[in-house]
Amino acid sequence: METVKVFLSDERAGNVICQKCGNAKPIKFQTNEIPRAASAKCKCGNVFTITFEKRQYYRKQVGMTAKCLFPGDAVETLVKLIDVSQGGLCFVKPVGKSPEPDEIVKISFELEGRAIHGVAKICNVRGDRVGANFTSMDEHSRKVLGFFLMP
Repeated sequence: METVKVFLSDERAGNVICQKCGNAKPIKFQTNEIPRAASAKCKCGNVFTITFEKRQYYRKQVGMTAKCLFPGDAVETLVKLIDVSQGGLCFVKPVGKSPEPDEIVKISFELEGRAIHGVAKICNVRGDRVGANFTSMDEHSRKVLGFFLMP
């Protein structure tokens, strides 16, 4: 069974789109209790699973390396980017001491041959996976990232 992601707005609303026929149906949750997933059946007969995402920014899966300069390190460390959004990124740090939440790191990577440079604040560490929010990024990098994230 296929899975469809529905991105919810701050008002807990979104659109469920059938991947088979393209039929769209608006959905809105009245309470803050939003299920992680649900099943749906379209008028065309297609049955699928819906997962609900309540994020400020669309997150795109990537599988590339990046250079990251951690506090106290003299040289950059290669990390594997898992996903990226306008607000931040998730990466795997393969070696060395894990960063701590609230640490500030410098990160750089390439998207479609164009360099991205930014500064990010570590927000969570789960095993070797690290989540970080961008705190600053030059205008060129922000534009390149924005175009990369367009559907």
